[in-house]
Amino acid sequence: MRDPVENITYLQRQLNELQLENQILKSILDQAGLPYYQELKKIRCVERREIFDPEQGKRIFKQE
Repeated sequence: MRDPVENITYLQRQLNELQLENQILKSILDQAGLPYYQELKKIRCVERREIFDPEQGKRIFKQE
């Protein structure tokens, strides 16, 4: 089992590798002309809209 300092070092190394991989993948998408940021914005908007459902109360009331 690793000591806490080794765990922190290991996790920091993994985080750095993931950040580098993320930058590389974003670069590949940019070079391919894929609208990464626009798609991400669309996904976030859809997620926000799905969180609030104005009809939810009606469905719950009908089920009881």
